[in-house]
Amino acid sequence: MSNWTHPQCEACWIASETTIVSYGTLEIRRPHMLIGPGIEMCCYCGKPTIVGIYRRADPAMLEHCGGGHDVDADTP
Repeated sequence: MSNWTHPQCEACWIASETTIVSYGTLEIRRPHMLIGPGIEMCCYCGKPTIVGIYRRADPAMLEHCGGGHDVDADTP
């Protein structure tokens, strides 16, 4: 699996990190912002994002990934 990190928009983060705690109560894990605002394309939905959220994922599994992201130093 690749060690690439991919930009993710706030809507995709919320969709993937929301848990129903009890009836009518939701818990959303708060992301760590890795960079300041800058326009990027979300690799998960293809929409523009400026939130600075990144996720590790295999780029082959992301339909909207255009590549060009930094690769971790330990990746061959």
